[in-house]
Amino acid sequence: MARPQGGRRRRWRLAVRRRVFTLVAVGVLVWLLLRTGGNPAVPGPAESTLMLGFTLLAAALFGEIVELFRLPRITGYLLAGLVFGPFAVGFLSAGTLDALDIFNDLAYAFIGLAAGAELKLATLRGRWKSIVLLIACTTLVVMVGVGCSFFLAASVFGFLDKLGSLQVLAVAGIVGVIAAARSPSSAIAIINETRAEGAFSETILGVSVAMDVVVIMLFSLAVALGDLAFSPEQGMNLSFVLGLTAEIGGSIVLGVVFGALIGLYLRHQGPQVPLVVAGLCFLVYRLSAISGHYLEHRHGLQVDLEPLLICAAAGFVIQNLTPHGSRLEESMDRVSLPVYVIFFALAGARLDLGALATSWGVAITIASCRVLMIVAGTRLATALAGDPMLYRRNCWLGFITQAGLSLALISQLASISGDWGARLATVLVAVVAINQLIGPAAFKIALERVGETRRPPGSGKGGR
Repeated sequence: MARPQGGRRRRWRLAVRRRVFTLVAVGVLVWLLLRTGGNPAVPGPAESTLMLGFTLLAAALFGEIVELFRLPRITGYLLAGLVFGPFAVGFLSAGTLDALDIFNDLAYAFIGLAAGAELKLATLRGRWKSIVLLIACTTLVVMVGVGCSFFLAASVFGFLDKLGSLQVLAVAGIVGVIAAARSPSSAIAIINETRAEGAFSETILGVSVAMDVVVIMLFSLAVALGDLAFSPEQGMNLSFVLGLTAEIGGSIVLGVVFGALIGLYLRHQGPQVPLVVAGLCFLVYRLSAISGHYLEHRHGLQVDLEPLLICAAAGFVIQNLTPHGSRLEESMDRVSLPVYVIFFALAGARLDLGALATSWGVAITIASCRVLMIVAGTRLATALAGDPMLYRRNCWLGFITQAGLSLALISQLASISGDWGARLATVLVAVVAINQLIGPAAFKIALERVGETRRPPGSGKGGR
C-alpha cells in the first residue's frame, strides 16, 4: 500500500512544481517586457492587452495550484490578483486596473445573470421558509451583534473620539448593515466550479442574491438616520431613502424587460448566444451608469440603477417564466471560466494590503465578531425552519464572503463623511479582504460536507 501512496504524492508534487515553474517563467517574461517597454503606471493599449493576457494565465495557474490543495479555484484567482496587484509585485498597476475596468463591468453583470438563472422556483418552492428565516435572523443578528460590539469598542478607535454617543451609535448601525452584506458572485462561482446542485446550495444562493436588495434598503435607512444624528436641524433625508427605493424598483422592472428580450432571442434560435448574452450584460452595465449620470446632471436626481440586480432579475425571469432556462445556462457555461478568472483576479488586485497591514488587529476582531454572529443567526434560522442537523452545522460557512456590494457601500460611507469616514473605510476594507479570502474555501467545505458537489475534490477539471 505504501507504493501507490508514494506514487500519488510524487505526482502531486510534480504537478505543483510544473505549474509553479510555468507561473514563474511567465512572470519573469512579463517583467522583462515591462522593463523594456514604457511606464506601466500609465498603460497604453499594448500594455493593457499584455496584462490582461498575463492576468488570465497567472490566475488560471494559481487556480490549478490551490485546487491541488483542495481549495476552490477562485481563491487562486484572488491570490493571483493580490500577488501581482499594485499593493504587492505591481505588475497590475492602478492605471492598468482602471484600463481593465471594462472587463470587470462585463463580468459583474454576467455573474448577476448567472445567479438569477440558478434560482429555480421548482427547487426553491419548498425552501421559502428557510430562505426567509435565514434572511431575517442572520441579518438581524449580524447587524445587532456587530453594531453593538462596534459601539462598545468605539473608544478603541481614536478617530471616533470627537463624535457624540448618538453619532457613534449611528455609525455602528451603518457598520452593522455593511457586515450583513453577502457575495452572490462568489457563491455562484463556487457552485459552478463544484457543479453543486441541491437544496442547500440553492438556499445559500437565494439568500445571497436577496440580501443584496435587503442590504441596499437597510443601508439607505441607516444613512438617513445617520444624517439625522449628525445634522438634527435638517430633519430626516427622505429623498435619499426614496431615491434608493426607486433604484431597486427600477432595477427589477428593467431586469424583467431585459429577461424578456433575451428570452425572445432564445425563442427564435438566435446564433452565437454566449457572445450576445455577454454583450447584452455589458450593455446593461454601461446603460446603468449612463442613465445615472444623465438623471443627476440634467434633473438633479441621484438614481443609480443596480446592474447586478437587473441581470439577476433577468436570469430569474428566463429560468422560471420561459422554457429557455437550460439553454441560457448552457450558453453561459461556455464562456464562464474566463469571466470568473478575470473578475476575481481583478477583485484580488484591488484588495488593499496597506489597509490590512495598518488595521489588521481591528479588522480581525470585527471579522471574527461577524463570523460568530453569522453562526448564531444561521443556527437560529435553521432550527426554526426545522432543517436537517447537517444543514444547521454548515449553513454559516456559505455566508462569510463579502465583495462588490460591501466595497461599494464602504466607498459611499467614506464619501459622505469626514476624516473619520475615510479611516473607518480603511478598517472595513481590511475586513472585506479577510472575508473574501477565507469565504470561498469555507463555502466549498460546506458543499462537500452536505454532499452536493458533483465532482470529487482535486479532480483538476474545469467548471461546468
